[in-house]
Amino acid sequence: MNRGDARTLLRRRINEPTADNWSDSILNTLLNLGYAFVLKQIRRVNKEAILFWEYRNTVAGSNWYEKPSNTTSIVEVGFKDIATDTDWEPLTRKPYYLARGWTTGVSGSETVYCHRGNYIGLFPAPTNSVTKGLRLLTVPNDQLTLDTDNFLVELTLQYAVVLYAAILAKGESPEDDAKDQRELTRLIGDIPVDYADLDDGQTIALNPDVSDLRGVGQIVRRGIDPGRV
Repeated sequence: MNRGDARTLLRRRINEPTADNWSDSILNTLLNLGYAFVLKQIRRVNKEAILFWEYRNTVAGSNWYEKPSNTTSIVEVGFKDIATDTDWEPLTRKPYYLARGWTTGVSGSETVYCHRGNYIGLFPAPTNSVTKGLRLLTVPNDQLTLDTDNFLVELTLQYAVVLYAAILAKGESPEDDAKDQRELTRLIGDIPVDYADLDDGQTIALNPDVSDLRGVGQIVRRGIDPGRV
């Protein structure tokens, strides 16, 4: 289902097939809010159900790089020190108070990263400027910008987006939303059926020997190479 389809269903749900009180622009905003709500419910079950690869150009001498917008958390930070590198080296995270003093030959020879608000810090700073030198594996809060954009969730949950948007719209009127609430609760309750484990052939048992579960989710990015799985 794309945004245009969802908006048509939403108009039927709020009994306004033709725009009157609700413009397309406002309904698109409500659909994105509903989408964010559904994604949050999925993250309660599986934080890595949907992952994006994002890239930043590194600049020689620069420590700080802005995180992608609509990112809820970072799963992995990969770093290319020189343009001829064929892969991104996964970096170790350090707290800021340690990372800021991390210099080659003093605290260690490897590059480390830290979080600082909306930025990722690399220490020591890169010595070379490299196109796409930084690769971030992120947990996104995906949003739709075009009517042809598709929701990246299971089909029934796409209708849950419509229901949540309808509840938001009806919140501005005396109209009862109890029916929408009941249907939404039922659909959200089924999330573990599709997202508790994304590989029914080779499930992963959580135990002390499992050291790296990165990449177990659906990895999608419009127009960007998804990288390695």
